[in-house]
Amino acid sequence: MRHGKRLIKTQSSVQIVAQRSFHNSRATNRLIAVAAIIVVILITATCSVLFNLQNFSTLQTLKSYGTTTEIIFSNPSTAQLTKLEESNLVQKPLYTSYRLGRLIGNPGQSGLSIDLWAVENWDTWSSPLVSNLQGRYPVEAGEVMLSTWLLERFEIEPVIGTEITFSVGWDDCDAVQEETFYLCGFYTDTSYIDTTSKQKVFLSAAVLAQHELPASIAGFSVSAGSGQRDLNQVINQLGLTEQQTVTVLSAGKMSLQDMVLALAVILFFMVDGFLIIFNINSISVTKDIQFYGLLKTIGISPKQLKRVIYYRMARILLMALPAGLLLGCIITQWIVPLLLGNLLEGFTQANLHWAVPVVSAIFSCAIVFFSFAMTARKVLAVSPMAALRYTEEGIKRKTSRSSDHATMPWMGLRNAFRHPTKAFFVIGTFFLSGVTFLLCMTVLNGLSVDEYVNFNTAHDIALYNHMSRASFSPQEEQSFTPEIIAQLQGIEGVEAFRTTKVVPIYEQYSEEVYGDWYQIKSEFEKSNGVEPTDPQIWIDNPSAAFWGLLVGVDRDVITAYNQSAETPVDIDAFERGEFLMTTGMNGDGLHQGDMITFFVMDTDQQFQLPIRGQLPLERDGMNGGAAPWLVVSNKVIDQYRPDAIIYSIKIDSKPKYEQNILDQVMSLTEHIPAISRTSKIELAQSLAEVKDSLSKLSIFLTVVLFSIGILNFINTMSANVLNRQREFAAMEAVGATKRQVCQLVVWEGFWYFVSTMILVLTFGSVADVLLFGLIQNSLEFGVFSYPVLPLVLYLLATLIPCGIIPSGIYRKVGMESIIQRLRED
Repeated sequence: MRHGKRLIKTQSSVQIVAQRSFHNSRATNRLIAVAAIIVVILITATCSVLFNLQNFSTLQTLKSYGTTTEIIFSNPSTAQLTKLEESNLVQKPLYTSYRLGRLIGNPGQSGLSIDLWAVENWDTWSSPLVSNLQGRYPVEAGEVMLSTWLLERFEIEPVIGTEITFSVGWDDCDAVQEETFYLCGFYTDTSYIDTTSKQKVFLSAAVLAQHELPASIAGFSVSAGSGQRDLNQVINQLGLTEQQTVTVLSAGKMSLQDMVLALAVILFFMVDGFLIIFNINSISVTKDIQFYGLLKTIGISPKQLKRVIYYRMARILLMALPAGLLLGCIITQWIVPLLLGNLLEGFTQANLHWAVPVVSAIFSCAIVFFSFAMTARKVLAVSPMAALRYTEEGIKRKTSRSSDHATMPWMGLRNAFRHPTKAFFVIGTFFLSGVTFLLCMTVLNGLSVDEYVNFNTAHDIALYNHMSRASFSPQEEQSFTPEIIAQLQGIEGVEAFRTTKVVPIYEQYSEEVYGDWYQIKSEFEKSNGVEPTDPQIWIDNPSAAFWGLLVGVDRDVITAYNQSAETPVDIDAFERGEFLMTTGMNGDGLHQGDMITFFVMDTDQQFQLPIRGQLPLERDGMNGGAAPWLVVSNKVIDQYRPDAIIYSIKIDSKPKYEQNILDQVMSLTEHIPAISRTSKIELAQSLAEVKDSLSKLSIFLTVVLFSIGILNFINTMSANVLNRQREFAAMEAVGATKRQVCQLVVWEGFWYFVSTMILVLTFGSVADVLLFGLIQNSLEFGVFSYPVLPLVLYLLATLIPCGIIPSGIYRKVGMESIIQRLRED
């Protein structure tokens, strides 16, 4: 009984000591709490950014497949579907999708391959992937559901009940039937990975009674509570064949690469947070160890001493953790859309998962615990009597009798690196901040708007017709009608109006004419790891295997060519159709004077023309078959095929009319789905948005790293100054003025700046050049420009706190008299 009362009294005494110890270190506790809050915010923001990136990527992947199931596999048999229905490990209902046919040659289809699908249980597995669903999934045989993207493409009003007529090829047959449907639902598709999900027309499962087709795709998820082993068991029971493809959808699970990246970033902030908090604890370690030494002399045990230290830690966590998590969650709702909104198309708002604050809390508690555990370990390792005489600097101080180099800068340099580890982390964080700032400024300066625009287009406005064989469209339509062309030419301010026409042709291969050309083509393909085509295939089936494009150009294209050509061509003869020209893209090896025999696709009319030169024609997004392209005049191309398809129109204008012309061009063509547009104004705006996002991201990263560096610097300088109070007092006692001692401390901070500056200007500049080179090679444009002025401003921003902070710390510490500081233990 007496022992129990004594135990309770001892525990109560330890609790009182812990509380008093906590209250006596208010300033240090607040500083640790602020540092912990900052670390919690950084970790929470990092976790939130990575989670939203992963969530967005996963969602886009699921949208491309059209289902949220965990597994999908192709060509499921009836037996396999039955096994899934009977399995207790599988969620019901199943996802089954049937490909019924395709749309063929509908106005506005523009060569898109649009399939007809009937999906069972679409509402369960697919509806979460679409937005703004109006109406419902088709139930009756005559109902249809499309995306708003397709409705706009087909110029169909998004109104429930609208009658729609499509040309359909059922069961993959080429026979076309006219079918009438009624719009029962439409939705917004926000997938941007590809347009596959947009190119689907959904019909009712009731249509399956009219078309006996097997399921194309089946999908399933395991029941709640089931694990990976159960999932593998279900897959093994299905007995999938080699012809069946199986895809495991991530369903929100992070890949190993993403997890490593996330842990690396979090670990970086954890290490910095640990160092900051440990440094703050180190500031008061001398007084703390002396205090704990007194407790040891009166009989307190190591276990009780740990309780005193961890009580302080718990109180600090109670202050910092809720505040940090709250501020972190609030900030992420602002910072995540700011950073990702312009970089990721379709990203509108940040999602906050419960795991984000939980993970952040775990990591934050871990770094605070380890910081205090290191302090506790240090305290317990000192004996009671040694603790009473303990000074960190006294243990580590090395004396030197040499008076060489006893100048203020030299003394500051030696003192700055008295603790190399601390100096390394301070300089390291400043260096990382500087390199990040340097690279971001180099990239932003190197991405010139003019160069980006000129890299993508040489004309103010370029219009393209995708209902053309040059866009791999099996059906061709003259989207640029005479009325539209007349209206475009009549816009005020148009200075140049250039058209490019295309006619699909196939050529007659012969060794005499194409031998050298084939040799060059084969060597190029081998260098890229592609097996060269056997020319016999082109000879046996030229219309399918050796087809290309007959390209019509205007007179000014040939005029520009003659200005730099060694052998100018006769423009009048070219416009009369007396010869043709090859292109620099795929015409090397064809010789001037050779006779080219070609046939117009679909009519099989044969023509022969000699080669008179090679034109450096830009690809301009055109595509063709294996045969080299041939160039003729627009004035004669209609002779080979009446009303040859206009593939592109290029417009150049006076600068003051650019915006007005663009507005009118958009008004004339925006209702024609087959026409796409590129303009210098829009390209400049798109690059400006990307640069704006990159600048925000660079500011965020630079500020975060710079703030960490400043915190490390403050803590390191505070520890250096506080632990050397008696040393400074002794210097003043032998004649040094406070100003001289203050200058010594400032010189220590200055050497941190000098070290950072040297590293940034040397290793940082090398890294900047190398990384920008990689970015430049990836983008294929950009000019390296070293950001001298921004870097000077950044270095000044680093220099100022490196001078002010040490001075301020010393002035605050040096307020006591010399005698008082010399008497302190």
